[in-house]
Parts: sequence; C-alpha cells; structure tokens
Amino acid sequence: MKMSKSLEYFREDLQLNCGHFVVSDHLVEPIHGHSYKISVEIYGDPLEGYDVLVDFLDLKPIFKAWELEFNLKTFIPTKNPRLNLKISDQSIKCTHSTKFYEFPSSSVILLPIENTTVEYISGYLLDRLVKALPQNYNNLSKLKLKVGEYFWSSAASERSYLGK
Repeated sequence: MKMSKSLEYFREDLQLNCGHFVVSDHLVEPIHGHSYKISVEIYGDPLEGYDVLVDFLDLKPIFKAWELEFNLKTFIPTKNPRLNLKISDQSIKCTHSTKFYEFPSSSVILLPIENTTVEYISGYLLDRLVKALPQNYNNLSKLKLKVGEYFWSSAASERSYLGK
C-alpha cells in the first residue's frame, strides 16, 4: 500500500530582509522591517524511481532567486484600496489619509496583494512557487508555504497541487 509523505523545506540561512508597512481600516503602521523566514511543506507520493517527493536542488534556486530579488527592498501592496500610488521610473509615492511616503523605485517591490501582512505575502510567494516548480512534479498533492516575521510568529497559505 502506498503511503503519502510530507516534507518541510527550511534553510536557516535563507531569509528575506524587507521593509513594509500595513494599512488597514484600523491600523497604519510606520515603515519597519523584518528578516522573514520562509519554509514550504510539500505533500504527496514519492516520485517513482527517485523515492523523494521533490528534489531539493529544484527548490534551492527558487528560494535563492527570491532572496536576490527581494532582499533590502520595501514591499508595497498595489491592491490596497486605502493607498493611493503614483508610480514613475524614479519613485513610488504612497498616500494615505494620514501618511505620505516616497521611495526610490529601485528600492521597492510592488506586490499585487491587498496588504503586506505575512498572510498576504505567504499567498503571493506560494503562487510564485507553483509557477516556478518544474513540470515533472505530478506526484504532489498539496503545498503549504509559511512566512515568519519571528521564530514564533508566522502565517501560512496552502493549496492543492496536482502538477501544472
């Protein structure tokens, strides 16, 4: 009888050092930063002939690319109805009824999410992971990606995965 398996991929040395601020109906945070820790849980049946769920050599470059892309940048949500964004080649201006921020464009990552909370960031990164995985992983059934601001504080997004 086949038994489903799971594994968690986490590297202590992998973190995204990013700035952000949360804007909601009840909260407007000052700009601050975190060293986000990322992990992914993968569920399914071992790849036939390999006896593993996924090859770590396929995961590592995805996570390393994120580190290069996002490190030392400020996350700004583009779908937050409470923020007015003016985007140019030189700068990103964010206006809220009580705050105004202006960032050099080169120091910003515009995320197509509603807010830069770990809940939304985990969903965004999970979507990116699904698109980046090689097509040969039709053995997987579910992916769960966690983003943590601190060791004891994280949020996760998960989705069924039946290959591409």
